[in-house]
Amino acid sequence: MNQALTNLQAPPNANEVFLRNMRLLWRFDADLALRVDAIHDHERIPLERTRSGEWTARASTNGGAGFYLHSRHDPLAEAKTWADAVPIEDKFCIVVSGLGLGYHVQALFKRLRGDAIILCIEPNLAMISTALACNDFSDMLASKRFLLLNDDDKARLHAKLQPLSSLIMLGAQFAPYAPARRLNESRHAQIQNTIAEYVAFTRMSLLTLVGNARITCKNIAMNLGTYVTTPPIDSLKDRFAGRPGIVISAGPSLGRNIDQLAELKGRAVLCAVQTAIGPLMHKGIVPDFITSLDFHEMSRRFFEGVGDLRGAHLVAEPKATWHVIDEYPGPVSLLDNAWARLVLGEELGARAGLPAGATVAHLAFYLAIHLGCDPIIFVGQDLAYTGHVFYVPGVEIHQTWRGEINRFNTMEQKEWDRIVRNRPILRKVRGNDESELYTDDLLFTYLEQFEKDIASTPRRIINATEGGARIRGTESMSLRAAAEKYCTSTIPQCEPRTLVRADGDRKDSLCAPQNEPRTSVRATHQSPERERREECEATSRQATGETSRETLPPPLPRGDRGGLVGERTNSLYAEDPRVHLDAPQNRVPQPLGWGTDETQASAHTDDKLVGTAHPTNSGFDFSTFRRFDVSLRRASDEVRKRLDEIAEAQRVCDELLVLLAELERLTDDPPRFNRRLVRVDELRAKIHADTRAYQIINMATQLAELRRFSADRRIEASEELSDSDRAKRQIARDIDFITAVRDGAKDVTGILHEAMERMSDAVRSK
Repeated sequence: MNQALTNLQAPPNANEVFLRNMRLLWRFDADLALRVDAIHDHERIPLERTRSGEWTARASTNGGAGFYLHSRHDPLAEAKTWADAVPIEDKFCIVVSGLGLGYHVQALFKRLRGDAIILCIEPNLAMISTALACNDFSDMLASKRFLLLNDDDKARLHAKLQPLSSLIMLGAQFAPYAPARRLNESRHAQIQNTIAEYVAFTRMSLLTLVGNARITCKNIAMNLGTYVTTPPIDSLKDRFAGRPGIVISAGPSLGRNIDQLAELKGRAVLCAVQTAIGPLMHKGIVPDFITSLDFHEMSRRFFEGVGDLRGAHLVAEPKATWHVIDEYPGPVSLLDNAWARLVLGEELGARAGLPAGATVAHLAFYLAIHLGCDPIIFVGQDLAYTGHVFYVPGVEIHQTWRGEINRFNTMEQKEWDRIVRNRPILRKVRGNDESELYTDDLLFTYLEQFEKDIASTPRRIINATEGGARIRGTESMSLRAAAEKYCTSTIPQCEPRTLVRADGDRKDSLCAPQNEPRTSVRATHQSPERERREECEATSRQATGETSRETLPPPLPRGDRGGLVGERTNSLYAEDPRVHLDAPQNRVPQPLGWGTDETQASAHTDDKLVGTAHPTNSGFDFSTFRRFDVSLRRASDEVRKRLDEIAEAQRVCDELLVLLAELERLTDDPPRFNRRLVRVDELRAKIHADTRAYQIINMATQLAELRRFSADRRIEASEELSDSDRAKRQIARDIDFITAVRDGAKDVTGILHEAMERMSDAVRSK
C-alpha cells in the first residue's frame, strides 16, 4: 500500500500509548510484537482529526480511491452502534474481522460478560501499529481475553487458540468490520476461514470425546489385564531412526499403488491402519505394525479371515475394543492411558504413549515418528472422496454391503449413497494433484489435524497418495519415486540375542508358547538392551571363571504362515539368526521385547518364572515362561482400592444431594442457609482431598463436566441476577452435576467389577 504521508498527524501521546500497548503485546505474543515493532512510523496509516476530537484513518487499496476506516464525525458513536448490533447473548468467542483503530473492538469488549473473548483478525501490520499508537488496549491485552491474529499459519494459530478451546466450543460469533476488511479482503477471508475450520475441529473433537466417554472407559477397564502384562512401546523409541516408514491408510486411492508395497517389505517400516488389513493381506502383504483405537466391537471384523497376522505387531490405544485385543494372534503393545493410570496407580500403570489419535491413521503417523522413521510416506491417505468413493475396494464394509448388491444396486452406488447422505456437510478442497474434489466436515477435521501435526515435526513427510486432498506441509511424490529415492537398502535385523535370567531378579519374561491356551492376557519379552548387557556380563563371568547363570536359548519365530505361500518373513524385529530377509521362510517373527532399561519392567518385579522344559513345534525350548497371576493380582488389588474410594465418593454425593435440596429451599433464609452451607463446604473439601476417585468418575461422565462448565460460564455472564437468584442457579447447577457424578460412580463400579472378573478368569485359565 502506497500512501501520501504529507502533513501526517498523530495523537500527542502516541509514543506513550504505543509503548504501553507493546509492553503487554511483548508479554503475551512476542512473535507478533516483534513484527509490529519492525514497522516504522512513516509506514503507519495516515490519521485525521474528526469533529468529535477523536481520530480516524484514511486508507486506499492498490492506488484506488481513498476511504475512511471510521466516521469523520463521531467514531465512538459509530463504534457503539456497530457493537450493539453484534449478538453476544449465548456466545463466548467473538471473531472480529478488521481492527481499524480499534474503537468498535473496545465498544464490543465492554459488552462482554464473564469469560467471553474477542479474536481480532488484522493481517496488516501497519494497521496494527497505527491502532496501538492511537488507542489504549492495555487493559484488554492484560485480561488475556483479547487476541490479535495476524496470519493463518496453522502452528501459530493453533498454539494461540488451544487454551481457549472450551470457550470456542461453547459458541463462536463472527463479526466482520467491513471498512477495515477492505484493506485486504482476501487475507481476511483466509484467516477467518482457518479460524472457522479450527472451530469445527474443536467442536467435533469435544463432541466425540463426550459422546464416547463411557464406552471408552469400559474398553480401558476390560483391557487392564492386557495392559499390565504386555510390553509397552518404550523399547521402540527411535528403533528405526533414519529409516523410511510408510503409513498405510484405507483411502480409495490405496488400490492404485498397493501392489508396490509388497516390494518395499523389508526396505521400509510398514505401519498400517486396521481398516487396511483386509486389502493388504489379500495381496499377501503383512505389515510390520498395525494401529487400532476404534472403540466399537464391530472393528473386530477387520481382523477376521484375513490370514496369519502373527508377524505384525499391534499397537493399540487401551480404549480400543477388547474384542480385538483379546483375539489378536500376534504381539500387542497398549499405549499409556491416563484413566488406566488413575485406576492402577503410577507404579503399575505408567508406560510410554503416543499423542491421542483422532483416527487410526493419525496413530500410525505418531507411531512412525516414535519409531524414528524419516522420511514418513503416506499412501491411501485420501481424506476426501477420490473417484467419488470413500473406501479402497476390499475393506470390511464392502463385505457387509455384499448381501444388498445386485445389478440395480452396485457397490459403486452404495459408495455414492454414503457420500450423498453427507451432502449438508460436503465441501470442496484442493486435491493432491491440484484438482478439486469433495470431502466432508469430519474428514476435513482429520486433514486439519494432520496439517497441525506435520507443522510441528521436523521429519520429511511425503504424500504418495495417488489422489485425495492436498495435505499442507507434505511433499507430493509417487510411491515409486519415493521408493527409488529413499527405500534403497534392506533394513538390517537385530543381532541374535540370548536371554539371561538374573539371580533373584524375576523381571525377564518370554511369550507363552503358541500351543498354550489363549487368554485375554499376553506375555512379554525381555528388554533388548538388557539382554545384550546381561549376555555380556555372562560371557565376562565365564571368561573369569565365575559361576555362570542359567542361559535361555534365543527366542525363535513361531507357527506357520498358513495360506501365504511363498511370502517372505521380512519382519523388522525378528530375533532368530537363522531368519534372513533375503531367504523365503515359513516362520513368523517374534514380537519385540521390553523397553530400554530396567525401570520399564519395574511394575513386574514380583512376577515369577516357573515351568518345566517344554519344546514347541518351532523347536524352541520354552523351559521358562511368564506367569500372569502376580501382575493380575496386583492390578486386581489396585482396582479393589479404587472401588472402595468410589463407594465413598458415592456416599458423599448422596449426602450432598440431600443438603443441596435443603439449601434450595433456604435461599430466602440466609442465616439457616449459611449454617447448612458449613457441612456442604466440609464435603467439598473432602472431594478435593480424594481427587482420584472423582477423576475416574468424571472421565467416564464427560457430559456432566461439560454441562457444569457451560453453566458456570452462563452464571458468570448473568450480571443482572440478584444474590438469591444467583444462589438458586448455582444450587441447580450443583444438583445437576452431583447427580451425574453419583450416577457415574454407580456405572464405573459395575465396569470395574467386570474388569476384575476378567482378570480373575485369566489367572484361573493359566
